[in-house]
Amino acid sequence: MMQFAFEEPSFDRPLDASAADRLRQKAAEVLADLAGAREGDLDSLPQELPVEAAVACGNCRLYGGVAPQVVFPAWLATAAARRLVVLLRQAADDATRLPELWEGCTGDEAEDLIAGLLHARMDSWAASLQLDDVLTHCADETDRAHLEMALEGFESALDAFDSVLFTRQDYLALLAGTHLLVNLRGMLAANHRDPMPWWLDGRLEASAAEIDVDADRLLDQTLFEGNPANPPVPRPTIADLRAEATLVYAAAAATEQASDGSLLQRVRWCSPTGDAYADFVPSPDRRIVPERLVLDFTDAVGVPALALVGQPCALAGIDAVIARQDVEGVARATATFPGTAFFASAARVRDGDALTLVVGAPGTEWPVRWA
Repeated sequence: MMQFAFEEPSFDRPLDASAADRLRQKAAEVLADLAGAREGDLDSLPQELPVEAAVACGNCRLYGGVAPQVVFPAWLATAAARRLVVLLRQAADDATRLPELWEGCTGDEAEDLIAGLLHARMDSWAASLQLDDVLTHCADETDRAHLEMALEGFESALDAFDSVLFTRQDYLALLAGTHLLVNLRGMLAANHRDPMPWWLDGRLEASAAEIDVDADRLLDQTLFEGNPANPPVPRPTIADLRAEATLVYAAAAATEQASDGSLLQRVRWCSPTGDAYADFVPSPDRRIVPERLVLDFTDAVGVPALALVGQPCALAGIDAVIARQDVEGVARATATFPGTAFFASAARVRDGDALTLVVGAPGTEWPVRWA
């Protein structure tokens, strides 16, 4: 499978000045490998270096909103555009054969497969910003003519990749349950957020919501259907939450290990857009039926989701309101359910049924998973 083997920026919030400086530093480091090189030296350079340089410099513009502080020669831009044509054709072929490639994947491999296609599209976007800038400032007519021709081929290959990638939205929608789409949106520089490209404008999350399933569950159903050697990961149920809230779980909670030494799993709910979580907090009071059940709401990077304070929610038919709570001096967003009432309600629901959390008014269902 084709892979743009370049390091993605590892930021999960809108970038500040220091983050933009780190992107510039990365671009400078890549271009340093080309110090003194000329067009005639291309055959002696690593094949992917021109593209890596274009992506690194383009990331400064796409995510940092700043121009890289390096000189990017026109011959290097031409070489990058020509190599991108090859990589994009490979990417388009992978997207075309995605159902076939998908069949032989494990869960992690499947997620990497579709994320790799999205990263290829982001890398291409970043590279195009840098290459267009080189063309704009190219004064030599011969260099400009070569670059224009190379860019025509690049744009044609990119259009072809876009066309087939657009037909794979049902696969890309699986990323709605991960942090990737949220992080990419948050990282974009302000001048690249309006309008958002189609893969970041919310339609993938909407597609996932339409089928009422989160990414992990859809991966389970798609990958393991008819493959008993790789059974799906079980989804948490009423019985699982009941077990987590009992004496056995509470006694082991401090070590996060069950009595047999295995690691305990935690029940977690994820918002349909993948930008918020609700985690079940086990009670430390060691009662078979605890006085209360607590859900802790955070955003995709673990920051308390205080924006949800005041929103109604319901679990197993028991209503609550998300409230601000100070825990050791830190403000948290939590919902508290009376233990007795919860288990009385849950008793009317089959233990094997999936847990459903509804948040907001009108209510939105948050799928449940193991954390």
